[in-house]
Amino acid sequence: MKQVYLKCKSLLITLVMLCVSTTMFAEDETVNIDGVFYRLQNYGWSYGYYDSNNEYHGQYFEKAAFVTYDPGLDPWTSGSFETYRGVIDIPDKVSYNGVDYTVVSIGTCAFANCRALTSVTLPSSLITIEDNVFRYTSITTLTIPKSIQQISNSAFNYTQISSFDVDAANEKYASKDGVIYNKNITRLLHFLPRKVVHIQFLQPLHLLAQMYFPQVFLLMN
Repeated sequence: MKQVYLKCKSLLITLVMLCVSTTMFAEDETVNIDGVFYRLQNYGWSYGYYDSNNEYHGQYFEKAAFVTYDPGLDPWTSGSFETYRGVIDIPDKVSYNGVDYTVVSIGTCAFANCRALTSVTLPSSLITIEDNVFRYTSITTLTIPKSIQQISNSAFNYTQISSFDVDAANEKYASKDGVIYNKNITRLLHFLPRKVVHIQFLQPLHLLAQMYFPQVFLLMN
């Protein structure tokens, strides 16, 4: 009788642990909230980096949301053109089924090929901007919030953006004359595509090796 009890207890513990594990590591879910698609992550998300003084800065979010494209469409084809149109204002948090999620990232190809998209306001909670986010959109200006810690080298491939404005309180990036630099303005990171850019080097400037130059003439003084 005791052996049967122990076996039942062991089975019960196993089932409970399985349920907890399934809840903790549930698959991501993509949902449409107020016209914007988000990939919701329920098992936590963290981001960290070391600064120039080798000090670590990290952030953790128990529930995270990533702006994405319509999962029923291919972002590389014409089928995604109508997903996003006009002006989009992305909030710091979204709520789904009574649970709040912090918007931390604009995911790969989130707005790609949405030619009718003319403006996007990024949330103050945003940490990363991934690959090809603004590819073939009609956005012409973009403000980078102070919270941004990582911008993909290809985030602005094939865009119509003509000016970047980085929040002065951002710890990793800075803007000057519509161009994105690192905070100390010693490295040119993202600039205006399909334009002639005049840059006078007031101090040694190192160009990012992976930088992409679509039809751009860079004139150095």
